Amino acid sequence: MHKQLFTDFTRFSYRLSCTDAFDAIVNSILHPVCIRAHEDFTIKEPVTAYSLTENECRQLQSILKQIGDLMEKGEEALGDLFMEFISNGHNGQYFTPMHICNFMNQLLSADDKISDEAPRVHDPACGSGRMLLAAAVENKSIHCYGTDIDDRCCRMAAANMVLHNLVADITCGDELSMRFSHGYLVRRSLIFNFPTLQIVKYVAAEKTAPQPEKLILPDPKSRQEKWTQSSLF
Repeated sequence: MHKQLFTDFTRFSYRLSCTDAFDAIVNSILHPVCIRAHEDFTIKEPVTAYSLTENECRQLQSILKQIGDLMEKGEEALGDLFMEFISNGHNGQYFTPMHICNFMNQLLSADDKISDEAPRVHDPACGSGRMLLAAAVENKSIHCYGTDIDDRCCRMAAANMVLHNLVADITCGDELSMRFSHGYLVRRSLIFNFPTLQIVKYVAAEKTAPQPEKLILPDPKSRQEKWTQSSLF
């Protein structure tokens, strides 16, 4: 499974830890499109944050290209990288294979035409967002809602929403206790239909719907990440 991608990731993570290498990949997707973020949940610019060398930048660019190529084939590579190198099944973090997600969506799609409003899809334990991606195969206008207790999974799901240019609210929290920390709001820009990301911090209140706190603008984008934007979009 994704032999070349796994080999390239192993090389990329040689100096970095596997978690830092994975975070660098996810942040490379999120940072270029992040227009606002709460100060507690800013996205690190990967080239500077991890002091990537010129060779590591090339390796990162190659990995991003492979993720995009696999995405075009209907595969979800970020989740596979996460399971292989990060979670190793910790806390039961094994994600449903994409072909099973697609099959489950086909079983449910017959009941979709109930309302004229844009359909909404919710996954209370979204992981890398595979169920949401499967639901969007036939209808890109859906509004995706996902929740996960693991922030790294939330960022990964938000990255997948960005790559597929979907409208989504990905929330970090526990739906059993109804406690939520922060959320990743993926939207499309009105002019260019380009994905944008906002990161909000929720006010702690279990009995009411979470409300976003004040947003701050992130630091200006550095020149070093321009190659990342061009490789993604």
